[in-house]
Amino acid sequence: MILFKKPKNESLIIHILLWTLRLVILGTVVWTLFQFQWESFFLAVLAYVLSFIPEFIELQFKTFLPVEFDFAVTLFVFLSVFLGEIGGVYERFFWWDAVLHLAFGFTLGYVAFLWLYVKVKQGKLDAGPKMKGFIIFCVALALGALWEIFEFFMDQIFGLNMQKSGLVDTMWDLIIDAVGAGAMAIIGVLYMKKGGIGPIRTITHRFMSQNKLWR
Repeated sequence: MILFKKPKNESLIIHILLWTLRLVILGTVVWTLFQFQWESFFLAVLAYVLSFIPEFIELQFKTFLPVEFDFAVTLFVFLSVFLGEIGGVYERFFWWDAVLHLAFGFTLGYVAFLWLYVKVKQGKLDAGPKMKGFIIFCVALALGALWEIFEFFMDQIFGLNMQKSGLVDTMWDLIIDAVGAGAMAIIGVLYMKKGGIGPIRTITHRFMSQNKLWR
């Protein structure tokens, strides 16, 4: 995988945590290969590849994504595919899936917010606060549905059990995704109206200042 040079003002700690997770997953790939644990090997490879989705987006769209986004995606993959599927955590803790999808929905909501914010800055979208919030919510939920479709194909093609109880699991995942997406939609609208504070403001400011997408 290509290692992308990140801006100097990004957190070194986040970078270390990000690559620690990736190295743990890569180590599991090697271990399961030598142990001939083929299902775990496949899941570990899948987790490692998915952890590079942000880098793929950066390369494909020639844009910069804050390292916090890289870490959020990698952490979700680590907790979901790696610990959840390989480590069997889903069976040990009934609430594991719910917590992950709540955070997942919030993260997808932030992605949708960034997309909308760029369109607003570019002058390509003129809508009221309620419509902006609705758009953020719908885009985030659509991204969550894509993940559920991905899980379905993994189960059907490779005989995995990522959907657990099938339709019931999928629907609850989407409902919880919707809660996280809705929360981020509210935060996103307030940010565009009044300005934000804390990590959301810092990450968004860095994203906008690095990409200059509204020019």
